[in-house]
Amino acid sequence: MSNKFVLSILSVASITLLLTSCNSSSSKKNYPTNASDKIVDVNDNPYNSYEKFYDAVNNGDTVASKVLDKILLGIADEKMNDTTTADWIDPDWLKEQEEQYLIDAVSSGTYDKDYKFNEEKYVASLTKNLYNVTCPAEGANKDYVITSDSTYADIFKCDYSEYIEKVVKPSILKKRLISDYIYNESYSSIGSTNARKVKLIAISDSTDKPGMAAKLVKYFVKNYIDTETPLDGEGNLEVLGRLWRGIDIKESDGTTLDTLHTLGITTLNDKIDEDVTKIDLSDKDKTDLNLESKYTGSYTYSLAKGIELARNSLRKEDYITEGYYLKSNGLSSLPSELKSRIFTSNYNIDSSSTKKDVTVTMKNGKRYLTSPLTESNSTDADSVVYYDSSSKTYYIVEINDVITNSALERKSDDSEEVAASKKARALEVAYEMTTTSNYEKNSTVYYLKNAKLSYHDEDVYNYIKTNYPDVFEEDK
Repeated sequence: MSNKFVLSILSVASITLLLTSCNSSSSKKNYPTNASDKIVDVNDNPYNSYEKFYDAVNNGDTVASKVLDKILLGIADEKMNDTTTADWIDPDWLKEQEEQYLIDAVSSGTYDKDYKFNEEKYVASLTKNLYNVTCPAEGANKDYVITSDSTYADIFKCDYSEYIEKVVKPSILKKRLISDYIYNESYSSIGSTNARKVKLIAISDSTDKPGMAAKLVKYFVKNYIDTETPLDGEGNLEVLGRLWRGIDIKESDGTTLDTLHTLGITTLNDKIDEDVTKIDLSDKDKTDLNLESKYTGSYTYSLAKGIELARNSLRKEDYITEGYYLKSNGLSSLPSELKSRIFTSNYNIDSSSTKKDVTVTMKNGKRYLTSPLTESNSTDADSVVYYDSSSKTYYIVEINDVITNSALERKSDDSEEVAASKKARALEVAYEMTTTSNYEKNSTVYYLKNAKLSYHDEDVYNYIKTNYPDVFEEDK
């Protein structure tokens, strides 16, 4: 084991914790001088002393766990600052992960009102936990609908530097440390995951407008996939999502609503418009009472607000799934047949091979998964659409990387570019593996055994010995 990290638990703990016990016996704790003072001026309250407060904060396992986290973060910092491992983490990648962490935290709707994100609510949730967040003079973001197209800058106006430094960054670095362990100590397990890097879209047909999804998907395949000149220039699946919603369509998408309407294609936003035409609040004999109730929240708000809510809810719909996924636990929401096909071994790893597999490279230059129902007797354009009859959903799946042991095999004649590509891909997959199996525990044992630790705290020592006993086992 090559790298030896010289760390002292005592020094790490003293930096981060005001109180650590030198003995598990409460009578021997080194309390601050005000331990016997009352917290508030009341009588006959057994918990009204700083000593009780310090005991609560200084719970043995809680402190020991925090100390262990600091040790691991110290190792991560050492790797980041060591000139020999300066490329251990890409600053741009780290920033991207930090921003995505915050985006994920607010995208669930917890801090929304009427589907609009209120940044003040998010700031309040953090400041309540004593994190300092500063906002510009014009204030936090209000009334912003977070969509799949939203960027970090679109969503956040306040400065979360302290929270990122104290919470977000450590979480990412810890996972990065585990992925580094997997890469260096269990490299073959990465290829064995049979991970796939995919980008897919799922469009479900509406019950009142059957056939519309199929018509739009066929139009998209013809004009964005089965062509060397996609209308948007690239054939991005996000365009299909915007066209299906029928709202916030961009000029760069290459298709207008008028074009869709000319082709007889009705979007989800068109459906809202159609519903509204059936509502007449002034004439109960002409109005559709079910729709009237639906768009007024059972008459708890105005029709105008109901229409706005419907459109904002539609804006938030996201049909795209993208990233690296492991065969063992990835893409679990997909139909089992489609998932099995994505993770099949029937892929050509050699890009120059002409052997038929489960994919096809279309005229727009992208590689797509083929449908098992059409692959033998259809055109390429038909074969890239998978239809699940049980949910009436159409899927288009881009295959952007296929991970196998042979694909990641490190060879002596690999060029620098090829070697760098294999490493980057392997690390991305390893990052996804950090929450699977026992990698977190095994990596902790690995790093602790490679560190020269001086145990000056009995609680910390007992915590590590109880939870990571292999640290104290001699290597065979």
